[in-house]
Amino acid sequence: MSTCQRLADIIGGEVISAAPWTIMRLRDIQANILGRRTRSPLALPFMLSFENDGLNLGETVLLL
Repeated sequence: MSTCQRLADIIGGEVISAAPWTIMRLRDIQANILGRRTRSPLALPFMLSFENDGLNLGETVLLL
């Protein structure tokens, strides 16, 4: 099992790409931006991308 797949298993997500590694976990949440409901695919997932043995990008919605 690859390191990428092991991390995906830990966060309950799935491997989207193996080069660069991209892992995503979709969440069923009611996200609001400035008080307005959003269903944007950019606002709902938890996503990690790794390149050259380091974190390249990490995105998540913070729930307050």
